[in-house]
Amino acid sequence: MTLIKDENEKKWIQSCESQLQDLLKDFVSDEKMRERMSYSLLPPGKLFRPLLVYHLASDLGQLGHDHLIFGCSLEMHHCYTLIHDDLPSMDNDDIRRGKPSSHIKFSEWEAILTGDALLGLSFQVLSKIEAPSLSSLLNLYGDKTGAQGLILGQIIDMQAKSRSIEEVLQIHKLKTSALMELALMGCAMISKREDLLETIEGFGLKLGINFQLLDDLCELTEKVQGHEKEANPFLHFSTSEILSLLAENSRIMKNTCENHKLSSLVHFIEKFERKVFDKLTDGQESIKSQIDFNIEDWKFLKA
Repeated sequence: MTLIKDENEKKWIQSCESQLQDLLKDFVSDEKMRERMSYSLLPPGKLFRPLLVYHLASDLGQLGHDHLIFGCSLEMHHCYTLIHDDLPSMDNDDIRRGKPSSHIKFSEWEAILTGDALLGLSFQVLSKIEAPSLSSLLNLYGDKTGAQGLILGQIIDMQAKSRSIEEVLQIHKLKTSALMELALMGCAMISKREDLLETIEGFGLKLGINFQLLDDLCELTEKVQGHEKEANPFLHFSTSEILSLLAENSRIMKNTCENHKLSSLVHFIEKFERKVFDKLTDGQESIKSQIDFNIEDWKFLKA
C-alpha cells in the first residue's frame, strides 16, 4: 500500500511540473519574461504545498484537475515569495535551490518584476478552476497571502530588531502556516468539504510552525553565520521549550488525521518527519556544537 501511495505521489509531482510548464506557455507570451519566470519556477522544489493538496484530496476521494491547477497556483505563489525573500533589501541570499538567486542571475529589478509576475499569475490561473466555490476560494487566497497573512508576516519579520519566542511563532504562523492553511482549506473547498475547514485550518497552523522550526533546526547541521545566526530561534531560546511545542503539535496533527480518517495526509506528514529525523541524526555533532541537543529527545519524529 505504501509503495502504491508513493508511486501515485510521484505521478502527481510529474503532473504538477508538466502543468506548470503548460500554464507558463498558455499565459505568458513574452519569451524573455517566460525565461525569467521559468528560471525560478522550474524545475520546482519539493512541492510541499501542492502535495498537501494531493494527499488531502486523495483522502476525501475527490482528486481532480481543479486540485492540480490549485496546487500549481500555490507553487507559483510560493516561488514569488522566495524570489522576493532573496532580494538584497530582504534576506540578501545569493543562492536558491543550488543555483544563483533570480537577482543574481538577472538583475534586482528583473527579480522584483518576475516575482510580481508570478504573484499575478498565481491568481490568474485559478480562472481554470470550475469548482462552484471559486469565489470563496479567491477570498481565502487573498486573506492568507495578503495584508492579514503572509505579507504581514514579512513586515513583522523585517521590522523586528529583537524577538521573543512568541514573536518568532507569530512570524512563522503568518509567513509559513498561512500558505499551508490555504493549501488544505482550498483543497477542502474544491472537494466540497466545507465542514472540515476549521479543523484543517488548525492542522495547517501547527504544520507550518513545525515545518519552519524543524527547518531552523536542520540549518544547524552546518555552522550558521550572519543573518541565519541572528534569526535562528534555537540559538536564542530554550531548546526544550521548542521541543515540547513541536512534539505536541505533531501529536495533535496525527490525532486529527486518525479522527478524520486522513490516512494519505498522515502518511505524508510522517514521511516528512522521518526525513527530518534522518538529517538531524546525520548532522547531530554539528548541532551539539551549537546548542544543547540529544537525538534521543527527537525520536517522536520517526514514531
